Amino acid sequence: MELWRQISDFGQWLAEVGAALSPRRAPPHALGLSDGAPVLLKRDGNGYEVERPAQRGDKAPLFLNQDNVLLATLEIKGEAMLLGRGPARIEAAKRCPFPLDQARWTLSRVPVAWTDAAPWQFAAAPLSRIAGIEAALTAAGAKPLGAFAISGGTVLMLDGARSPRLAIASAGLAVVAAMVAAISLSADSAALTDAAEARLAAARADLTAAEEEAARAATVRETAAGPIRAAQAADTLLTAAPPVAAALAAVTKAMPDTAHARRLSIRPGQLEAEILAPDAAALARTIAADGSFSAARLKTAARVEAQTGLQRATLEILVPDLAEDPQ
Repeated sequence: MELWRQISDFGQWLAEVGAALSPRRAPPHALGLSDGAPVLLKRDGNGYEVERPAQRGDKAPLFLNQDNVLLATLEIKGEAMLLGRGPARIEAAKRCPFPLDQARWTLSRVPVAWTDAAPWQFAAAPLSRIAGIEAALTAAGAKPLGAFAISGGTVLMLDGARSPRLAIASAGLAVVAAMVAAISLSADSAALTDAAEARLAAARADLTAAEEEAARAATVRETAAGPIRAAQAADTLLTAAPPVAAALAAVTKAMPDTAHARRLSIRPGQLEAEILAPDAAALARTIAADGSFSAARLKTAARVEAQTGLQRATLEILVPDLAEDPQ
């Protein structure tokens, strides 16, 4: 077992030395999107600039800029490096806000000396986002060949695309492994198999837990983004429909500081507001007494929220200014 581990470490070292001595160069041309339009890009230093719109017959790798890919540097403790890529993948799953099985991603060792911890470069993009970009390019007649990102001048090919030097190192390692397997047939193979399966099961359990944690983090982010999206939608509505904007302003002005609306629904001639207030019925009377509205009444019975102690209900508010407005 110790001999096999030494050979495995040697193979990993050989691959990383090859990557350090001959780093992958960014392709001279790439495909991508600029302001939502499919374009052909040309290399400019460590980045890319638009050369022209993409057209039929264009074939190049898909370049994912920082708006479309997650880039991170992971620090893996030195003792964990003896376990290969497993600890780095677990840490990547923890840092990624979306599940790795729903993404294209890659891990690459940073070719620098390390003692207590070793840096890894991690890049990932959701499959849905890549599919959307590829669909736009395909519609223009272009053909994206794989996907890559650039971090600190280093090219990171997503989904583990390997350079020839890494393929040679892997092939050499496979030959050595076959020789060792032939020599080791007389060893206690049952014990080695049990130990390997135990390590694999433990690694899978850690990875599953990390991916579940990443999924929970993504859910929290999505929930937190809800109020922002609602505010953006309200801003768009106010800009596009001045009569509606005036009605919303009137509702806001008529509502006391002790109450607030959680959701507004606008129809011709009326507003529906989901509100929180100390007294929902009193709030309906207050709004009805405002000269900006024809009437206001409770559409649903009020109920008290345990968390806030406030009454929650839906108000129906009739607005004369909206009666003639199609929005």
